[in-house]
Amino acid sequence: MRRNIYQGHRSCYAINEGIYVPGHGVNLQTAVSIAYLIFRDFRRGWTYDHQCRKIPMDFELMRKRLFYLIPLARKHYGKEEEKKVKEFVTKAFLQLGIPREYRRYIKIVGLEKLKVPIEVKVPVRKRRIRR
Repeated sequence: MRRNIYQGHRSCYAINEGIYVPGHGVNLQTAVSIAYLIFRDFRRGWTYDHQCRKIPMDFELMRKRLFYLIPLARKHYGKEEEKKVKEFVTKAFLQLGIPREYRRYIKIVGLEKLKVPIEVKVPVRKRRIRR
């Protein structure tokens, strides 16, 4: 059975890690959330195939998965959404991470979602200590 890797409650991520990207199809919000998990996989060096087996995640696979979000956005939501996703993917690829202006779109659900930001090393805003 060919499963979605990142999106949906029956995805490989949901089954194996207890987290997933909610929604159906790829639009800007889901593209940002999926990219977040793609970069997570790239940093840790492994991911899943469509049968939910662990496989190595290298630069080339990260690039292919990231840029594949563009045609998926067109297929699911049309040319306007494709344009938004293409702009995001290009910026994210150049930074090898989620650009600051897109971080508000990240939505990961599941029981283990609190572990993800720690593993991805998302910058945490430091509080100023007043003396």
